[in-house]
Amino acid sequence: MSRPKFCGKCGNPLADSGKFCGKCGNPIVDEENAGAAPAPAPQPVPMPGAAPSPVPEQTGGVPVPPPDPQYTPDNSFPGAQPAGGPTPAMAMGKNLGAAIAKHKVPIIIGCAALAVIIAGIIVILQLTKYQKIDAQKLFAFRFQGINGSGTAVGYLNCINADPNAYQNDYDEDGKVIEKEYSDYFSNDSKTLLKVFDKASDKTEAAEMKNALLQTS
Repeated sequence: MSRPKFCGKCGNPLADSGKFCGKCGNPIVDEENAGAAPAPAPQPVPMPGAAPSPVPEQTGGVPVPPPDPQYTPDNSFPGAQPAGGPTPAMAMGKNLGAAIAKHKVPIIIGCAALAVIIAGIIVILQLTKYQKIDAQKLFAFRFQGINGSGTAVGYLNCINADPNAYQNDYDEDGKVIEKEYSDYFSNDSKTLLKVFDKASDKTEAAEMKNALLQTS
């Protein structure tokens, strides 16, 4: 039995001992046994922490198990969404955006009409929140004079502002004219609540009456 001096695969010089080439790992076969079948090459041992090498597909001898019917070709359960697919929220947002883009003009017109309605409501509320006063019922006027000349005096139509509160006025027939003062200055609570319809109670109505009597 004689040992070869060089590797029959890579030509690397061989040591005097050992069963494999120190460079390529080819098994060393004695020259007398060169015609015999070569021994199988040893499988490399993976280093700790290294990724495992892929297992070669077997061509025969070991049966391959049939695929599981519970799984789909993309390795997910039937009916499951594939990883990275659209979520229901994303699909809803996409449909909403498409609907808005399709009906852009009607939506703009509707928003403009809504803005006009809101502005009108605000104006109406601003105009109706104040107490309305009838100026014709708020003032009284007295005329004095003869022969087409005289004076006219205007005052609040209440007893407190009447310059001649305790003097009688007479009509053309010489009858006394009964004085009727404005309801805005009445001492009756029901009358005040009727003319001051924005007042919530008789106390607030009285405060509105007193505000009309204040002068500066």
